[in-house]
This record gives sequence, structure tokens and C-alpha cells, in this order.
Amino acid sequence: MTKDIPRASDAAAFEEKALKTVRSLGLLSRGDRVLCALSGGKDSVALLMFLLRTAGITGISVCAVHLNHSLRGEDSDSDESFVRELCAKHSVKLVCEKRDIAALSAQRGESIELAARGARYDLFLRAMDKLGCNKTATAHTASDNTETVLLNLMRGSGLRGICGIPAKRDCFVRPLIGVSGEEVLNYLSALGQDFVTDKSNLTDDYTRNVIRHNVVPVFKEKNPSFDFSVLRLSELARSDTELIERIAHEKAIGCGADFDRRISPEPPLRALAADRAYTGVLYEILCRLSPDRSLMTYERLSAVRKVLLSESGTGVIELSGKTQIILDGKQVKVVQSKDVVCAEPEYSRKLTDGELFLPEIDTKLCVRTVKNSEDFVIIHTKNRKICFNQAVSDGDLYVRNRRPGDKIVVSGMTKSLKKLFSERKIPSAERRFFPVVCDSSGIVAVCGICVADRVRINGKTDCMEISIVSSPAENLF
Repeated sequence: MTKDIPRASDAAAFEEKALKTVRSLGLLSRGDRVLCALSGGKDSVALLMFLLRTAGITGISVCAVHLNHSLRGEDSDSDESFVRELCAKHSVKLVCEKRDIAALSAQRGESIELAARGARYDLFLRAMDKLGCNKTATAHTASDNTETVLLNLMRGSGLRGICGIPAKRDCFVRPLIGVSGEEVLNYLSALGQDFVTDKSNLTDDYTRNVIRHNVVPVFKEKNPSFDFSVLRLSELARSDTELIERIAHEKAIGCGADFDRRISPEPPLRALAADRAYTGVLYEILCRLSPDRSLMTYERLSAVRKVLLSESGTGVIELSGKTQIILDGKQVKVVQSKDVVCAEPEYSRKLTDGELFLPEIDTKLCVRTVKNSEDFVIIHTKNRKICFNQAVSDGDLYVRNRRPGDKIVVSGMTKSLKKLFSERKIPSAERRFFPVVCDSSGIVAVCGICVADRVRINGKTDCMEISIVSSPAENLF
């Protein structure tokens, strides 16, 4: 099947380079039946030709699969025709399917790109079953890896983002990951092999295209081998990630992890949180607790670390509307859906002048009474302070945690504290750090946010000033 295809010296050099990657990473084995993901574009056509031309060396057999995304009208149908003709020419068995990706995207509420990727990989698995293949080869190159790493860096990714595109994952292999996009074009030119061009790749409508057309060329002007520099970086990052995962597993077991969404006891985790060198290890442990590692962002990792290092060691960090991480000073656990509770610690303290530390929320207040002063006539709330008319308050003043049903009258309107926090754009995970001030008649103020109408300052009077000196809440500092 491969003897009729001409072999040029440039093509041979490309194939030797790709074969080196295949051998060193163990991507293909003799007897493999490989499904080639074939879009008709330059990379996938180069992949098909490489697999066919080296089949005598690798000892594999080759089939192909194509998904018509129906996104570009006649162009999509033209791509499908090209793929059918190419496979027929080389006697390659082909599974071809047409899907309305735009409709699928709308139905699932996903982006076009995400819906298309899901549809492709679903087809790959079904085609493997149909054709009896044990592996699927996709045409990702070193240039694709560069774009992926830069995209991840732009989005603020951690070490995993730098790992880029793996050469092998489960039954999916990427034999061309060690060659660049330029080398692919030279290979096809040496073979005199045609391919189709997706016109959408020529525009800057997609972020990846912007990076490909405008960012990567700047790096390559300074370093023509930039793709391979990034590829080496990805390989090193992947090695580091594997080591971190191994250490994280050992540390998690040492913390008494049962991997049922909880780790106990907490003290060993505090030691990890205190040592910045173990940031990646702490992150991996928390990802193992989380039902979806994408929920564990850097901000949430920082929030967990802050709670672990606080005096009380208690706190709640929201991962999503249905998922929370709860730290109670003894263990760290993840609760979901119906198990989610308002896990705020209960506390109540009488207010007197001086500093008041609330260990339950790791927050320090400063309380000061100002007698018969005009300084507070027009000042009600400022930065982290609240000031109110103590003379009209009803009985002793207390500071406590917020509770279900709490309401306050502000600017003539009765508002629940939940609505008040929402209007002020205070994240749910931080609302517990804003203590509530009460008297016998109800809520007088919410520290750092507002005072009730009934205790607003209207002239020279005795005033109470409450300042939040320190707090874990990012909205305060």
C-alpha cells in the first residue's frame, strides 16, 4: 500500500524525526491498528502520509475518521469530499460523519469550540470500535503546543498549563508533537501532497489565531527554534508535575486522607501551607478533594492557605454554587449540593471600647466612643469604619455573626443582609468576615458596610466608631 508513494530526501528527514519521537515515547507498537483523525488540513494530511509511509517500519495498519462540523457551508462539504478522495486513493478505510455543531453548541450551552471538540472525540471512540482500532492519532505539532502554552499563560495557568499538549493520553497519541508547523509544510511540499485550508484559521477572530499570527512570530524572530524551546519547557514541567503529584499523594496519606472529600487531621496541612515550597503539593491535595480540579483556582488556593494559617483555622471557601470547602480546625472537607450549609461559626460579644478579637473569623475590631463630637456629623461609613449614633441605640450593643433572616433598614428600605452583600458585590466566601452589630431592637450596623437608618448621625451627639483592623476578607484590604 505504501510502495507506490514517492519518497524524497526531505520527506525522509521529516519522517526520521517523527519516528524518533514515536520510538522515544512509545507511541506506536507493532500490530497497532491506528485511527488517524483527518480533517483535511495540512497537519492531519501530513499525519496520514507519515503513518502510511512508515507503516512498514512501525508495523501498524491505518484507518481514518472525519467529522464534518457543518460550520462553513459548502467549504465543510468540500473538505469532506477531499478527505474521502484522499482515503480512497490510498485504500484507507474511513468513517465519516456530519454533525450540526452550531445546533449542538446551542443545545448544550457550550461554546462552538467546546461542542466541536466533544463531538470529535465522541466520534473517535465510536470509530475505533467500528474499525477495530486500539489507538487514535491526532495531528498536534510542536507549534500547536506553543500556542497552547501561551494561551494557558495568558489565562493565568499554573504548572499544568505549561505542560502543554501531552504526546500520549490513554488511547490517543500525537506522533507529530516533535515537529513544527513549518516542517509539516515542507514535508507536504516534498511529497507534492495537497491539503485543504480552513479560511477561519486565516483571520484573527479566535484568540489562538491572534497568538499564532501576531505573538509567536515575535518570539521566532528572536529565536527561530522557539517551538522546540517551549516543547522542552513543557517536558520539564510535565516531569515536575509528576513528581509533585507523587509527593502530594504521599503527603495526603500522611494527613490521614480517605479521599472521600475530606482530609484529617488538619495540622500537617498547616505545615504545607506555611512553606511556599509546597504550594504545588497543597494545590494537588486540594484538587484531589475537589469534584472538579478546574474549580480549584489560584485565588481559592490562596483563600484556603489563609484560613489554614489563621489563628482559628476555620473558614468556608465556595468552589461553586453547590460546592464548598469547609475547614473547622480539625479537618478539611468538601461538601456538595444538599450537604452545603451556612457553616459560619456562632459568636456574640458585648461591645466595649478597645480592641476586640474575634477568633472564630480571625478578625480584629477597634471600638471607640466619641463623646459629644461634631467630627462625625457627616461621617457614617468610611473605608473599613462605621460610625453611628450610640445615644439612640436600644440597650447594650453586641457584635455577632450574621444569621438566617437578618435584615437592616438602609435609606428607607428594608433589605436582607444577603441582598445587601450581593449589591455590594461581596463574594459569598467573604461575607462571614463582616460582623453584625445589634442592640435589643435588631441590627444596628454591618461592620465595614453600613449603618441602619435609626442610628444615623444627625448632629452633635455621642458616637461609636468601629473599625475593622484586620480581616481575611480581600474586599477590606
